[in-house]
Amino acid sequence: MARRDVSDEKRSYGTVFLLSVGLLLAASVWAFWDDSIARRPWKKYQAEFYRLAHQAAVEELRQEERRLAGDEGFRQASEKLAAVRADMRSGQSARRLDRLRADYAAAKLRAGELETDLRLVKSEMDAAWY
Repeated sequence: MARRDVSDEKRSYGTVFLLSVGLLLAASVWAFWDDSIARRPWKKYQAEFYRLAHQAAVEELRQEERRLAGDEGFRQASEKLAAVRADMRSGQSARRLDRLRADYAAAKLRAGELETDLRLVKSEMDAAWY
């Protein structure tokens, strides 16, 4: 019997690789086609429904904005809100708020210093106790 001298290093797996890549590509194309086109024929109706729902919501928003524009109470409240926001940005309230924030930061720093002093005194008392 003749002995075959074929080693794994001389064997080519290119055709196996090519076949497996081709099968993977075919399966991917089929999955995309099946998911996007074949299995869901109602997608165009769903997209149309969402478009109509969006248009209805936009129209309802426009109607509400027109209604509020004609409401005197809403107009006065909007003007008051704009005045308060302007005052908070640049007026006396903004200066007071900045001052309060600085006072808060200073008080927080002082509280931290006092807490450190308290811990030092407690540790000295513990050392004296023992």
